[in-house]
Amino acid sequence: MRQLAHAAPLRFDVLGARAGLRLRERAACFVAVVGVLGDQVSTRLGLMRPGVSESNPFTSWLMVRGLWLPFDLTLLSFTVLASFVSARAVGPRERWLFLLAPVVFGVVRMVAAVWNLLLFVL
Repeated sequence: MRQLAHAAPLRFDVLGARAGLRLRERAACFVAVVGVLGDQVSTRLGLMRPGVSESNPFTSWLMVRGLWLPFDLTLLSFTVLASFVSARAVGPRERWLFLLAPVVFGVVRMVAAVWNLLLFVL
């Protein structure tokens, strides 16, 4: 059985080392990473101030046990990997839908980071 000349094999190179992620896919990953990084740093800066405490009970529970950073990294990895693998499995016209997950995740975390920084500054 021969392969058609125009049919390219489906590659699941999520990191893009060989497959070459397109700009939109890299931007979605960048937004998610910057959002998590910003939230982590701004929260840690804010908690250094006297009288400031974490208001999210689940995050406080994770922080007490030293699991907040590993949990965030696991959630970030799962969100990015699942969306990129799903985006590779569909056609290019539907790919943008799967790239919304890391973008929304990153934007929500960026909003939290800005909120934390405003609390830190004010």
